[in-house]
Amino acid sequence: MRMVVAVLVWIGLATAGQAGPWPRDRGDGFIALTTDGMRRQVYAEYGIGFDLTLGVEVTQIRGHAYPVIAGFVRRPLWRGKGGWILSMETGLESRESHAARSWAHMAGTRELAARAGLSWGRGFESRWGDGWMVVDAQVERVLTIDWIAARHSAKLDATIGIAWGERLKLMLQAQGWMRQGGSPLVRIEPAVAFRLGPAHLLAAPSVGVVGPRDPRFKLGLWLEF
Repeated sequence: MRMVVAVLVWIGLATAGQAGPWPRDRGDGFIALTTDGMRRQVYAEYGIGFDLTLGVEVTQIRGHAYPVIAGFVRRPLWRGKGGWILSMETGLESRESHAARSWAHMAGTRELAARAGLSWGRGFESRWGDGWMVVDAQVERVLTIDWIAARHSAKLDATIGIAWGERLKLMLQAQGWMRQGGSPLVRIEPAVAFRLGPAHLLAAPSVGVVGPRDPRFKLGLWLEF
């Protein structure tokens, strides 16, 4: 029973854009609003039954002419002993071309990318409270004209979290990302979420440890329905 509770904790505490491997029940939904000064994001997902979860995210990045708009579907592939679960996610993303960062005249040019990923995780018990751990891997391919020979990219995130009491959740995430022809980027993001009724307030500082080391501070609001 406690393992089930841990899984439910994770389902209710998906960070924006990274929901973990657990599907939402039919008719259950989730919305997250976040900002860190660099970007503002609206993320939503909804369970449609048959273990399928549909999602959409809209992200406005500072200095970009158009928002990033993505849609995806997620479904479990395997459930193992001890609460382990593996899910697959596929989706499409429309955004301003990465070439706009190199050539000003490309500003406003849009590109379309396909992405696919695997999410692997489980709930667990600890002396501090029920928790969860997740590893998310994703690859992406630009489908439109590849102006700067950077058609492929990959990201890898690892998250661990603890439900400390009835209202407080503590999380730590390592975020890795690399684009074809570029250098790897890694950020570390601790986070705390405080429950207020059906919603959670999120505070999450982060810092780069590989690549740009700029500090950021994310604020968010999560709501289940």
